[in-house]
Amino acid sequence: MSAHSPDEIILTSQSDGTYSLDWEVPYIKGYNVALDEELLQLCLDSDNNVIVSDEEHEKAWEKARIKTIEGITYTYDVKTNHITAHGLTKDTKINVYYRCMQGNYTIKHQTVDGKTLLIQDNQPGRVGALTTTKAVDIPGYSARLFSQQVIKTNGATVVTISYETADYCIILIHWREIILLDQMLNWMNLLTFKI
Repeated sequence: MSAHSPDEIILTSQSDGTYSLDWEVPYIKGYNVALDEELLQLCLDSDNNVIVSDEEHEKAWEKARIKTIEGITYTYDVKTNHITAHGLTKDTKINVYYRCMQGNYTIKHQTVDGKTLLIQDNQPGRVGALTTTKAVDIPGYSARLFSQQVIKTNGATVVTISYETADYCIILIHWREIILLDQMLNWMNLLTFKI
C-alpha cells in the first residue's frame, strides 16, 4: 500500500495468521476521501456538476468509501479518518482518491454606492474551484467588471457585482428638429419623464 504520506503503515498480526489494517489517512481540508471513484463519476456531468439528488449523491459517497479487492473489504470511516481492513494475507495496492467537497457561494448584486439590488444564495460549486458567476440584466443598470472567487469550505464565499446607473439619451422630436435632451437642460424643469 502506498500513500503520499511520510507515515509508515503498520499492519497488526492476527491469531489466524492474517493481518489487519487501521490507517489514518492524511487530511486535506476541503476534500472528501473515496476508495472507489467510479461510483462518484456516475453522479456528475461532463463539467463535474452533481446531476443527482442530494440523497442519491450521499448514497454514492457511502458506497465509494468501501472497496473490495481480492476478497478483502477496505472501509474508510469519515468520523475517524481511518481506513480499516481485516484478513490481509499479502501485499495489496489500494488507491485513495481525494475529491473536492460540494460547496456553495452567494452572489450579491449591488449599486456602486452599496445599495443591494439582488442576492442569490446557495449557488452550487466545488470547494477550491472558481465560481461561475454571471451578471444579471437589471433594468436601469449595467454591470461593472468583476472577478470570480475561489469557493471556500464554509460557504462564506461572496461574489459582489457592482452596477452603475445605465446611461440613457432621450431624444425629443419637436418642430421637425431633433433636440438632444442634455443640450436642452433648461427644459427639464418644464417636462416630466417616465420610463
